[in-house]
Amino acid sequence: MIQLFEFQYKAAAQISSRFAEYMQGRPGKIVGAKIHYTPFYQALASITASGKTVIMAQTVSELLPLLPIKPIVLWISKGRVVVDQTYTNLSGRYRPLLAGYEDVHLLADYSRDDVENEAYALVYLATVGTWNRQTKDKGALKLFKSDIDHAEHSIWTALTSRETSSGYRRPLIIVYDEAHNLTDGQTKLLLDLAPDVLLLATATPKLPSAILRMIDDLKEALSWEDTHLTTYVSSSDVVDAGWVRLFQSELIRRPG
Repeated sequence: MIQLFEFQYKAAAQISSRFAEYMQGRPGKIVGAKIHYTPFYQALASITASGKTVIMAQTVSELLPLLPIKPIVLWISKGRVVVDQTYTNLSGRYRPLLAGYEDVHLLADYSRDDVENEAYALVYLATVGTWNRQTKDKGALKLFKSDIDHAEHSIWTALTSRETSSGYRRPLIIVYDEAHNLTDGQTKLLLDLAPDVLLLATATPKLPSAILRMIDDLKEALSWEDTHLTTYVSSSDVVDAGWVRLFQSELIRRPG
């Protein structure tokens, strides 16, 4: 079982603590007969090879008991390689970090039956990258179908409603790894899903205008400052912990 370093525990704990504070005064607007809530937002600013996937996995596990119903996690990144690696890690050695969640799936394997079952907390991976649809690689084709720009309409519609058998709408947590690649178009697609939580992991945050407007709403409603919206991981803590050396040694040992 993987053991987190202190800086990784602290980062996950800070995000979940801020989410608990957000839930106490959750901001929203009444539109017609419904309340439209402003999603909780948090950026994770941490250097490359600091274990952002580990921190985010621990975070979504800590958010689980703070939510009224078991959520769906949509975990996305740019391109096939990163998503494939994340899928392998979250299904394998990082799997114990996702305590309380069912098996990790690609978005192309979205299951209405699983979503309707309120006993399941679910994780789906998707990519925002594009590549040749005609590839004969079965895994690549499945990842292509898990691209948020090319996912089947029925899957996207179901993810938008995400209703349980009792008619409750599941909370949606979006985790965007390598989030410096986030564009205005992708942001619109993701916000159309009405997520409850938006977690962006990147060493160099650069935010689309729609995210900036959302952040302004949070700051006004919760009296938050910019410092409340980003969890910073000290580079010196990462180096002192030896995580970078561990990460590099694993890359050397990894075949291919």
